[in-house]
Amino acid sequence: MFDNRKQRILNTIRNSEELRGGAIEQLEKARSRLRKVETEAEQFRVNGYSEIEREKLNLINSTYKTLEQLENYKNETIQFEQQRAINQVRQRVFQQALRGALGTLNSCLNNELHLRTISANIGMYYFFLSKKNKERIMVTIRADEISNIIRERIEQYNREVKIVNTGTVLQVGDGIARIHGLDEVMAGELVEFEEGTIGIALNLESNNVGVVLMGDGLLIQEGSSVKATGRIAQIPVSEAYLGRVVNALAKPIDGRGEISASEFRLIESAAPGIISRRSVYEPLQTGLIAIDSMIPIGRGQRELIIGDRQTGKTAVATDTILNQQGQNVICVYVAIGQKASSVAQVVTTLQERGAMEYTIVVAETADSPATLQYLAPYTGAALAEYFMYRERHTLIIYDDLSKQAQAYRQMSLLLRRPPGREAYPGDVFYLHSRLLERAAKLSSSLGEGSMTALPIVETQSGDVSAYIPTNVISITDGQIFLSADLFNSGIRPAINVGISVSRVGSAAQIKAMKQVAGKLKLELAQFAELEAFAQFASDLDKATQNQLARGQRLRELLKQSQSAPLTVEEQIMTIYTGTNGYLDSLEDPEEKDFVSTELKQYVDVSRSHRKLTAACQTKAKRKKNRGLGQFAEEKTTRIKGRIKTDTDQTKEIHRYLQPDSSQQHNFLYPLIFQEYIYALAQDHGLNRNRSILLENSGKKIFKSHNLRSIHSTFPFLEDNFSHLNYVLDILIPYPVHLEILVQTLRYWVKDASSLHLLRFFLHEY
Repeated sequence: MFDNRKQRILNTIRNSEELRGGAIEQLEKARSRLRKVETEAEQFRVNGYSEIEREKLNLINSTYKTLEQLENYKNETIQFEQQRAINQVRQRVFQQALRGALGTLNSCLNNELHLRTISANIGMYYFFLSKKNKERIMVTIRADEISNIIRERIEQYNREVKIVNTGTVLQVGDGIARIHGLDEVMAGELVEFEEGTIGIALNLESNNVGVVLMGDGLLIQEGSSVKATGRIAQIPVSEAYLGRVVNALAKPIDGRGEISASEFRLIESAAPGIISRRSVYEPLQTGLIAIDSMIPIGRGQRELIIGDRQTGKTAVATDTILNQQGQNVICVYVAIGQKASSVAQVVTTLQERGAMEYTIVVAETADSPATLQYLAPYTGAALAEYFMYRERHTLIIYDDLSKQAQAYRQMSLLLRRPPGREAYPGDVFYLHSRLLERAAKLSSSLGEGSMTALPIVETQSGDVSAYIPTNVISITDGQIFLSADLFNSGIRPAINVGISVSRVGSAAQIKAMKQVAGKLKLELAQFAELEAFAQFASDLDKATQNQLARGQRLRELLKQSQSAPLTVEEQIMTIYTGTNGYLDSLEDPEEKDFVSTELKQYVDVSRSHRKLTAACQTKAKRKKNRGLGQFAEEKTTRIKGRIKTDTDQTKEIHRYLQPDSSQQHNFLYPLIFQEYIYALAQDHGLNRNRSILLENSGKKIFKSHNLRSIHSTFPFLEDNFSHLNYVLDILIPYPVHLEILVQTLRYWVKDASSLHLLRFFLHEY
């Protein structure tokens, strides 16, 4: 039937072409006649020029009208033939359905007649049996009831004729199927293959439909049937998804059984409109000092995390999830094209820290079909939207969108779509924009829920001007750039503050963080400029050296261990202490110890006002001094317990004995040296009186700044001078009288084997 229709249409087109050819032939004749008329017009220009010109124009107009009528006739003929063919197909389908219904009805009537015959035979059998035995057997055969039941069944028969849009598989492979038919299928509609595989119709062409498979499709064969479902992709959603690991179709893959769903949501839904949104004003703390202070993020914001591979992008995202514990924020982590081992490590970290209670993981690993990797971010967004529209705050992380773009490029090239820049299709920008625009801060009329998006994009050798990075940068509200050079130099998280930016997050910062963050940005910028200048300068003044030293300490403060986020109060204390010079007197290793162990107990940040008042700053200064004293005492206790016969321990003491004009060091290094000498005495089992003498000697040393009291210390050392190296290493940096040293050492050098100590000591002076 379809071939006949096609042949008639072709015949009609052929006839139209023949008519058109005849018209063109007539036109050529008209043109020749026109040329003849023009020749005659040249000869009789004076008399008949106007009449010839008018005749020429009339001839041309009539010819064009004839062509136009022929073209309209051709179009009407084609449309009529197409409509007639469609009506014939519909009539044939209806006739077949009606014929099937009539056959079913006839079979039911035949069954009713058959049952009536059986009922009559049974009645006659019982009648003859009762007559033969002369017994009256009451047999009740209700044939009329059986007939009524059959009639009810026939009346309940569904006579509805359902027309299903079907097609035939022409070609299948590489996750793509070409379907003939499916004339009324819609773009993005789900189609179901004969063996149960689901696909999405993406390409609607003139003679076939391009379908991407949501599965391996190994059982699909050429010629098998396909039917349209009339639905687009959707997933089940509910509160039960918290703590679970699912795939792009929201099916669990963690081996913990099925998930009960309360409703369904479309995988691709429209983003909230302008009226449905409000500006970002609530902070979302990541727990990382560098981000929360200089690149703040607000609830409802879209902040890009960009950097080369192995620079800590996933670590920043997981630390942000860990920091949401107790903040009433639902987190969704979407892993796209990642290694299965990496996803398992992230899930294990979240489980160990108790973060899976408020987290959903959507995972499509590198071995998943490209279609599922393409759908995974939209599935995560649908799950996050379920909570957002229920007045909850959500955080969604796409790790990473580069893999999704590559999967979409693979699908598009297999569908024969024209490639563009870097072989990506032309709508790759729309691929990411319609995803990231779903992140929003809803208005008060919708409950003020929010969805904060942290997309991750991988760069190649730090090239942020590539196609996908520039696209996502233009869509998002800022970017956090992670540098491979900073990562390799030991600065972790390796955030390049210079090119990182947050366009709307500053409006969400609390007042206390704004107070301390401004000074931090300024000092780090000045430090970066001075550091570049100091590489070429040989002599720097004291102020420049102090500024460089403080900048290095501030850089150390920004370093954090993985999976160790800080609260906003702890971040404010740390930044306030570093920018106001409270840590300038400590060396870098002790600076981190002091901040991590002591400072948290002594700096008070008002959690009710969320800002640093003048009284709060004064109290912080007062408690800082007491904290340094207690810190020094605890360090001496640590050193006292460590000092044995290992000479490496002197390096730790030597750091505390560097001369400094600050009040903290003047208090610090005498105390440590005194405790060190006391520990030496205890190692050799000295009695209490000699221990007291050693303790007093230590005090005299640093009161008089000379070494006369060393005579009271040396007699308690062993004769083999096994501990003399400790004292020499400590005392060499300090100015002493050479005569006193020579007399002291000569008193105890008894053999030639110990003379090398004396030579070494004299050489230093």
